[in-house]
Amino acid sequence: MNNQAYWVWMQQAISSGGGKLRPILERYGSLKAFYEAGEKDWKIESSIGRSELQKLRNFSVEQAQNQIERAYAGGQKLICYEDAEYPQCLREIYDAPLVLYYQGTFPDLSHIPAVAIVGTRKSTENGRRITRSFARDLAEAGVVVVSGGAMGIDQSAHRGAIEGEGKTISVLGCGIDFPYLMGSAPLRKKISEHGALVSEYPPGTPSLAAHFPVRNRIISGLSMGVLVVEAAAHSGSLITARDALEQNRDVYAVPGGLESTSSEGTNQLIKDGAHLVTSAKDILDDLESRCNWVREPSVSLSDKAALAAPEGLSPDGESIYKVLTYEPQHISVLQEKTGLPVEKLMAALTELEIQDAATECENNRYKRAEQGL
Repeated sequence: MNNQAYWVWMQQAISSGGGKLRPILERYGSLKAFYEAGEKDWKIESSIGRSELQKLRNFSVEQAQNQIERAYAGGQKLICYEDAEYPQCLREIYDAPLVLYYQGTFPDLSHIPAVAIVGTRKSTENGRRITRSFARDLAEAGVVVVSGGAMGIDQSAHRGAIEGEGKTISVLGCGIDFPYLMGSAPLRKKISEHGALVSEYPPGTPSLAAHFPVRNRIISGLSMGVLVVEAAAHSGSLITARDALEQNRDVYAVPGGLESTSSEGTNQLIKDGAHLVTSAKDILDDLESRCNWVREPSVSLSDKAALAAPEGLSPDGESIYKVLTYEPQHISVLQEKTGLPVEKLMAALTELEIQDAATECENNRYKRAEQGL
């Protein structure tokens, strides 16, 4: 029997039970030995409650093995609590998950710092723009960006990290194969190519509302700090911030307008002692001062855009594409940068829009299109 099966068997019973697990391992040495000890010993183990005992009875190691095989057949992998690859930062929290399912490549967090970015699903355009800017700059500096894959701030954080050509982790509140937010399937694919989709839930587990507050402890547990962007007074993001504080992580918050309901939570966090930040540099400076890590040198977005220019552009289209960034720029700025007459500038911008290489924003502003995101 695969040793992972004993971990999956135990997780089915005690779920987020890192604290309950330790006395069992101290007494029996391994979960296999605990399993083989049988129900008589399970009953006297003080960390196992009545409902958990029932789950141990009703879920066999053979069923656990089938679950593992289903995960591997679907392109997923497993990391167990005892594995060397299991993130040490996560192992240190009291309620660490016993098993993580993942798809993609799990970043080595022992050498690379991670920062979680969370916020409301009902985000404003300004909040999403700020989030992408923070995530992009953090990723460019070599920081892993962690979030939850939800609409709004979460997805903007993942997109920003991908734009910054960095690594990102999306912690899901369902099985990785469950069709949750499948309208964002291209983004999920990109995340798995630039990092990993992660879940403590086995294949096929639906996205129940109760799962999301539970998974938040993993988002913060994987990270050295949590950045909150746009959170209402009772936002679920504040649960992640609370988890972070309980796990001795730093909490950063972006201040918002006094009349903005989407910033009531972030402003309150700042009043309660969270670090007020206005740029990724604030977080990077803090990380460098606290750990033996040096940020990677930045590369300008315009240089990246030039390297990724679509094929077949006209000379004017290529000239504009080189100066486009992911932040909207007024046509007067683009004209100044390229020296093109207005007529040629507008014709070239139309060409770029047709090729899905540029996006028109409000007030005669244009930005580089976020292709495939």
